[in-house]
Parts: sequence; C-alpha cells; structure tokens
Amino acid sequence: MPGWLAVLARLTAGDAGPLPPPGLLPRVRLHRILTRFTTGSQPIGTVYAPAGSGKTTVLLDWIAASAAGRGIVYIDLARCDQQRWWRANQRPAPWWPADAATAGELRSALRAVCDPADASPAIVVLDGTETVTGATFSRQLHGLAAGPGPLRIILVGRCAPAGEGPGTPAPHPILSDAHLMFTDRETAELCARRGLPVSAAVRRRLYAITGGWPVGLAIAADELAARPHDPEPVIEHLLHTGEGLEEYLHSEVLSGFPARWRDAVRDTSVVESVNSALFEALTGHDDAGEVLAGLAREAMFAVPMHPGSDWFRYRRLWRSSLYTTLTRDDPTRARHLHRTAAAWYCTHDQPAEALRHALAGRDRDLAIAMARTHQAGIRAAQGRAIVTAALPQPWSALRHDADLAAAFDLHAGRSGSRVATAPPRRPAGTTDPGTDPDRHLDQLHQALGRGEPAAARASLTHYLTAAGADPGGGVALRHHAVIDHLDGRLHQAAGHAATARAHIRQHGITGSHDEGWALVVLAATAVQQGHLDVATRHLDTLAIELWQSDPALLAAERLHHALMLHQRHQHTAALAGVEQLIADDADTLLIPRYAARTSRIDLLLAIGRTAEAERRWAGDADPVAALNPAVAAITTAKLLVARPAPDRVEDLLRPVLQAPDVPLHLQVEALLVLADHAARTGAHTTAGHLTRQAITLATPERLQHPFLITRRRHLAAAAASPTAQSPAPPADAATRQQATPATLTHAELAVLRLLPGFMTVTEIAGALHLSVNTVKSHLAAIYRKLDVHRRRDAIRRGHERGLL
Repeated sequence: MPGWLAVLARLTAGDAGPLPPPGLLPRVRLHRILTRFTTGSQPIGTVYAPAGSGKTTVLLDWIAASAAGRGIVYIDLARCDQQRWWRANQRPAPWWPADAATAGELRSALRAVCDPADASPAIVVLDGTETVTGATFSRQLHGLAAGPGPLRIILVGRCAPAGEGPGTPAPHPILSDAHLMFTDRETAELCARRGLPVSAAVRRRLYAITGGWPVGLAIAADELAARPHDPEPVIEHLLHTGEGLEEYLHSEVLSGFPARWRDAVRDTSVVESVNSALFEALTGHDDAGEVLAGLAREAMFAVPMHPGSDWFRYRRLWRSSLYTTLTRDDPTRARHLHRTAAAWYCTHDQPAEALRHALAGRDRDLAIAMARTHQAGIRAAQGRAIVTAALPQPWSALRHDADLAAAFDLHAGRSGSRVATAPPRRPAGTTDPGTDPDRHLDQLHQALGRGEPAAARASLTHYLTAAGADPGGGVALRHHAVIDHLDGRLHQAAGHAATARAHIRQHGITGSHDEGWALVVLAATAVQQGHLDVATRHLDTLAIELWQSDPALLAAERLHHALMLHQRHQHTAALAGVEQLIADDADTLLIPRYAARTSRIDLLLAIGRTAEAERRWAGDADPVAALNPAVAAITTAKLLVARPAPDRVEDLLRPVLQAPDVPLHLQVEALLVLADHAARTGAHTTAGHLTRQAITLATPERLQHPFLITRRRHLAAAAASPTAQSPAPPADAATRQQATPATLTHAELAVLRLLPGFMTVTEIAGALHLSVNTVKSHLAAIYRKLDVHRRRDAIRRGHERGLL
C-alpha cells in the first residue's frame, strides 16, 4: 500500500471490504445535500473535484448511512469495460440488471423495476468520470436518465467525461471542490476525534495551511499524531516543504499527465501564480494556454484566481512539495527559472516580484538595479506571505556587498540600510512636497490606531502624494477601506475593499497583505451588518490565503471571531478570546487599538460581572481616553448605567453626540446607552425616542451590531411606538422568518438576504447550492416584485419592507 494511502486509511474506520471503508468523520452537511438531490427532480447530478478532495469517501460514507429507496448501486468506471460499465456493480442490489447485454436492454430492464409511481428513487453512483473517453458513455447515460421512472444518477470524478458534447444537457452540480473542503469546525472535530492535543490557535493554523484539503489534513494529522506535544514545528515544516505529499502527487496525480505537462508543473512551482505568458516564459511551451486549460479542466494545479481570470494559482501544499523536489533534485535549474521569472516580472512592471526572484536566482545585477530604480514601488508593495522555500536566502557574499545587502533589506521590508536610488517616480504635473513618505505612513497608522478616521484620511492623502503612489492601487484602496469602515461608512468601505481585491488579483498577486486587509474590512462590515455567515466566509478566506503570516491580520481575525460570538450571545467564549488577545499583547496591533479592551467591558457587563468590568476599566480608561475620548466616555457611561443608581450619564454622552467627526457606530452606541439609561430610570418615552434616533442613524449603512448585542426592552418600546418614522431595529432570525411576505418566495427571500453581503452571483449560488442561472432568475423576480433595477435599490427596498 502506498504511503499516502496508508495515511488515509488511518483516518478511516470500518472493515476492509471490496469498497473503501467509510470516513472517520461523518460529513453530515454533505450527506444532507446528497439526499436533497435524490429527492429532487433532476435525474443526473455531479460531484466533480480534484484528486484528494475526499469525494469518493464522502459518497461511500453517504451510501453506508443511507437507507433511501431501493438501494444504491456503486460502480468504479476506472475498473470496468466502459462500453458495458453497468456490469461492474460493486455494491450488490437485486434489482440492478447487471446481465444486460446492451444499453437498450439495460433501459428496458430498469423500466420494468422502476415504478414511476414509487416516490423512492433508485440511485446509481458512477465514480471515475475523468477516465471516460468517447461519446458513447454520455449517450448511454442520458438515454438511461430519460427512460426509467424514479432513477437518479450521480457522476463522481475529477471532471466531466471527455465525450461530453456541446449539445449534451448539463447535469445538476451537487457537490464541488468548495463543498468538499473541510470547514474550520470540521477540522476541529477531526482533531478531537484523532485525539490530537492541539490548541485552538494551532488548529486554526492547520486549517489555514491545508485550506481544508482532506488529503493535506490527513497527512498533517498523521504527522501531528507522531509528535503530539510539539505541533507548531510539524505544521511549519509541512507548510514550507509539503513533505509527505511527494509520493501522493507523483503516483496519484501527476502520473496521469503527459511527461511535458509534469515537467511544466514542476518548473512553474517557482512562482505563486501564473498566466499563459509567464507559463510560456518559464517552460518554453508555445501552447501554454492549451496546457493551462488542460490543468484547469481538472482543477488540479491551475485554479483560476477568480471566475474568468487569466491568472491561475497553485494549491499551496502541492506547490510546496513540487518546489522542494525541484530545488533538491536540480538546484541549478531552479535558479535559472527564478532568473527567468525575475526578467518577466521586470518587463511587466512588478518590481517587488522581480526583486524577489532576482535574489532567489542569485542575479545580483538585476536585484540591485530593481532596488535602485523602484525602491518606492517595492516598499509600497511589501507585505506578501511567501510560504515556500522560494523565500530568498542570504548569500555568503552579503557581508562584503553593501548594495546587495540593501536589496535584501528592501525585499524584507527593513529600512536600516538603503541602496542609492533614483528619484521616486511621481505623476506628471505634481510637485515634490519635500516630505518623507514613511513619515506620513507612520502618521496614518497612528491615526488608525487612535480611531481617528479624519486624521488618517489626511495622512493618506499626504502619503500618496509624497510616495508618488497610484491613488487607485491596492495600497490606497485598502487604506481607504479601513478608514471608511472606522468612520462608519460601511457601503464605501466594502466597495473599496472589493475593488482592492479585484485590482490585486487582476495582476496575479497572491498572498498580499493589501488583500488581507480588504478581507478584514469585508468581514468587519459583515459583522457590523449582522451577516455572520458572510463574515465567516471572509475570515476563512483570510486564514487560508494569507496563511496567518501577519500578526496584525491575525489579531483582527481573532477579534472579529470574538465579536461574532458576542452577537450569538456566546459571551463566555467571546470573553475568553478577547482576554487571550490582550494577554498576548496582540490588541496593540488592532485598528483601533482600544477595540479589544472596550469589547472586554461589553462582554463582562453582558454576563453580569459588573464589578470586574469596573476593575478592568480602572486600568484601561487612561490609555483608551488618550486614544479616543469619545470611546472612553461611552464605555464609562455603560458602567454607570449598570449601577443601581446611575448618574452623570448624560453629562458624559451629550458632548459625544455634539462633537464633529465622531464615527457613526459611536454615535449609535451613545444614543443606545442614553436610551438604556432612560429606560432604567422609568423614562420609557424618552428611551423610545432615543432608540428611534439610533435606528434612523444606523439604517442607511444597515448597521446592526449595536442593536444585536444591547438590551431589548427599550428597543421593543421604540418599535411599538406609533410615532416611529424609521424601520424597526434588527430582529432575531426567528422573528424575520415569521415576517416572510407573500410577495417573495422562500427561495427569492434567501437570495435577497445574501445581497447585502457583497457576494457575487456565483458565490450566492454556491452558498445556496443553486445553479448560477437559477440565482439570476430569482434576482430578476426580486427586482420585478420590488419594482427596482439594481442590487442597491433592492437592498434598500428590502429594508423598507422589513425583509432584511
């Protein structure tokens, strides 16, 4: 048994029968999707995903757990005569006509045993579709689906059969690669079932580096089981080398490719992402587009950066393993490939990538030239998560070569030594402001840390001018997104963040910290608007694609996980997360820096530990007040309201509401604290009036977080007041479900509720397990029924009618 298969076997349970044993971790959420398909109206469905995605294991698990209908037939197409595939039944079922001589006899026999009046379908699972060639199989399959009554066919494989023609009806996609990847929660459950004593942080990192890829998790879990008390070096070694995957990649994945494709995949492992031009430069293939299309067809190595993109990225652990093999077996070729990549990036105006590959390829002249000519651009593009051994290693000549040492420092983001540089390039028509861009950048970050968006915006303008940076580039866009979010401009923040991601990926850049901050803003906006599933998706993407490489990004991720627990009223778990964040001194990396400490006070008050909250705030108040007096006043007021005889609350908060440039969420919080104070003192009319003010202020940006975590008695009074002139505050999920109007179907309402999360049509389709065309049809119906023409107007109308 190959080593990789032995690893997988250790993750499975059951006896070793003619079929692979079912998986140790039941994928209940996937079983439900499969069962839903078999009870639907579609005759043929697909489970297409790359090697190592666990698709066969999931199907066998589901078969073992399922008692539906007449039984389930399982056939491995790779091990049978594909002209008469039905004779290779590997799961006995007395009704299955395995002795049929032709496809026509098969249809006739099935028509006799499949009663159209029977509601329970017969199910046929055909595994290994990527091995099928020719159009005969496709004709047989669709003829079979059109003939018998309640018959459901599930196609399983890496891709569709090669004989599928343009006129063939498209089968229904049941599960895809995205569905089959383990979630963070499933990764935690897997670790628990394996008895791996790893902390939550280590488990999250395990999930991040594998991306939930089942085979990667299997190999990592096996390595961790061998060294259970020293997990971090194991994970780090796997991340940088992909050790343990080499045998699997060559025997299970690459063996099916032509030799020239195998060499091309290995050679292009020196880069993080590739398009056809870069692919051709590295491999010499003049049919680079065709080769990439072939790799992308099976979603093996070439995974599009985004739908429709001509840039592809490689799966991280696969690339790590391939690059380790390349540098070990042929280091001279690896250096040559790095030099080729450096020249290509230099020609295509990506100086940071050109410098990195020049250093990795030991091209001293190009490295120094890039550092001298493009220092400002390279500094602006810093913040990349490079996880493989492609990270340039210092040369022995470094101590005697000041220019080369400065180039290494520039690549690493250090500012100690500087190579002599040409004047920074500035847009035509601008004048040199005579200031240091780094000083403005420091001022920008200090203002963000203090929670002062107006000052941060001014510093950003000065920085972009001084550095000659592109105002529409990733650096500018992500800072605009962070500032807008801090200021409570949630729509603009999400728009800037989405544009930043698109801009970055358009240039084939992966692992950029600019994209990481864009994801943080998208997640934070979703949390503020109460879309926790959307926020979770963005944070998972952040963990997987940025690899927890930047401490500030990691701190932001941890804080927003705690905020989501707070919204779900899991206050104790949220408090533990915030306390650990502060204990690790990671709270100083947050934007704003006081976020963890004020959240700690909110959580202590939520669970009734008022005395401890006051004690904590006694130590926190001075530094927070130095950062943002409005925040200090609001938090102090919250503590006063929690006392039996509150006083001075209005004196503290009225100045906050009257001050200029106070961010939106702070204004809303101040109003809600005043309303809570009024309700506690019996002034319910005043409480309702203040709450309605807060709702009116929050509605344009769909801000919900303060309402979801605050006390509810004065909110109910405000919603019931006949003088209320704004939408009711956000309701619990159960309340929203009861308010479903007759004008929208449940399916249309589900699509409508995902529109505020800035998801694409493709992402909405994936989240709801629908086809893209179905989602488009629902959108057309939503627009027609709400009498609007744009997504933004549909969202606004949905709020007006109480649908969101």
